[in-house]
Amino acid sequence: MKRLLPLVVMLAVAGCGELPQPFRHTGDNPLLDPGTRAGIVVLPVAAAPQPAEMAEAVAEALRKADMLATTTGGNAGSWLVEGSAGREGQRVLLTWRVWDPEHRLYASTSQSVAATALSNTQGMTRTAAEAAPALAALMGDHYVKKAALPQGPAVVVRGVKGAPGDGNDALARAMAKSLQASGYRITPKDWQAAIDGRVKLDKGPAQDHVQIEWIVVAPDGTELGRLRQANQVPHGQLDRRWGRIAGFVAEAAAPGVTELLDRVGAPE
Repeated sequence: MKRLLPLVVMLAVAGCGELPQPFRHTGDNPLLDPGTRAGIVVLPVAAAPQPAEMAEAVAEALRKADMLATTTGGNAGSWLVEGSAGREGQRVLLTWRVWDPEHRLYASTSQSVAATALSNTQGMTRTAAEAAPALAALMGDHYVKKAALPQGPAVVVRGVKGAPGDGNDALARAMAKSLQASGYRITPKDWQAAIDGRVKLDKGPAQDHVQIEWIVVAPDGTELGRLRQANQVPHGQLDRRWGRIAGFVAEAAAPGVTELLDRVGAPE
């Protein structure tokens, strides 16, 4: 499945201050991204059939254990979880390594699973649920918990319009999930910033051009800024289910959105 690689531009209204250069994901060290509060970054699991999907399953399991984990972003204080899969007879041996914020190997553990455990969503979810307690125990009290993080503005993702297939719902859910993983409180009431999504799809004979715009709005209706993404996808790929593409889009856009939300801040 092809990721939507973002071409991102941010604009701000007067009074919000000058924003940094446009965000572009270039494959650089994810720990250096400034726009996220993630305490733990889970890297794609090497040699797994679906490396990114397995990493997201682990991040989700860690979040359920009240650990702030994500598969994108991070900062200089983030911990890193690195996984790799190898054959062990008729089974698969998963090796998990935990790196501290100083880039030192802090601890490691292994997990033996059935050969088919990483080939489907249900198996990956089960495997991640089994790995999460061991990873939590390895990090102990050193990781950053949600409750210890400074909270940004309360945010509502009001919805997305214009996407084909299930894209409107999938993108809205994915953006809310990405912002929640970055420490924001997602709520339909008493919010301090709202996010609206707009999608435009131009069909081509072999490829379709997708443009996605995220608009950040204040409670009084003032537009605080916007972020745009654009890319080509195979013709018809988004006509029905967006699947993990929605997650990739939100993960790529979230650091830019959080940078703007951080500059808006909570009113004093």
